[in-house]
Amino acid sequence: MPALPPVPNVFRLTTSFVIGSQQGIFRTFWQYTGGPPTNPDMSTIVTSMHNALGSSGVGASAGSNVQYTTSTGEDLSSLSGAVASGGATQAGGRPTPTEPALSAIHVKFALTRRYRGGHPGVYLPGAGNADITTPTLWAGAVISLLATDFAAWVTHNVSVTGGTTNVTQHVNVSYYSGFTVVTDSHGRAHNVPKLRSSPLVDVIAGYSPEQTVSTQRRRGNR
Repeated sequence: MPALPPVPNVFRLTTSFVIGSQQGIFRTFWQYTGGPPTNPDMSTIVTSMHNALGSSGVGASAGSNVQYTTSTGEDLSSLSGAVASGGATQAGGRPTPTEPALSAIHVKFALTRRYRGGHPGVYLPGAGNADITTPTLWAGAVISLLATDFAAWVTHNVSVTGGTTNVTQHVNVSYYSGFTVVTDSHGRAHNVPKLRSSPLVDVIAGYSPEQTVSTQRRRGNR
């Protein structure tokens, strides 16, 4: 499979977490000015962003058995862009553990551009088991807490600097648009996504955590 095309002045942040023996990740994309970052610059940026996940940030809504272990930044501007990891383990801030470990809170991202198809977002570790009001709903209080803290985490991140690199926006990157119908050797038709020649970058305009309990199934360690 060919490499994805470069995305100028954007880096991808991959945040790893564990809940008991269950491992997972979530990914976000960030635009920057200046730079491009060196590996030490990226390490400085990633460490600051990861450590802000602690109990006073996004982690405040995660179960007590959740641990955000590390984050890795990868500059997408070129195939040889900086890659670095950083951050200390940050524990979840809720008074009870998240059970089951695969439970999640889906945070949807809003774009100003209207289009058909999937929309961006992340699946964060679940809140504590005492925060489930019904078998299918998180308590409204913990959803409100996450909405506030996620926005605060983004505000922190877009003020982070490393060397001459300044993080400026939380963005979404779209690599594909439409599809091509391809017929295989058995006569079956498949819709194959069409790769854009230049990725489309949109600034994230808002955040909306969903109250319905979601799952990390099929997303573990991806």
